[in-house]
Amino acid sequence: MVYVRLADRATRGVPAWMFDPAVCSTVRVAETSLIGCGALSDLAALLARHQEIVRNGGHEVPQTKPSNRSARDA
Repeated sequence: MVYVRLADRATRGVPAWMFDPAVCSTVRVAETSLIGCGALSDLAALLARHQEIVRNGGHEVPQTKPSNRSARDA
């Protein structure tokens, strides 16, 4: 990992291969994006969920969702 400091002074880790000249030499500018931002956002959420499951020993944590039921319906 290579750690970079952003304009807002936050720090982020970037995989070292992203700075490899051999890899970077194959990068090209495209007229249109190949992957949509929504797909990348969904992937980030999926990876975060996976990481949460791994931290919990492989067991999913029940999601807490607001219930529409009142206490007397339970």
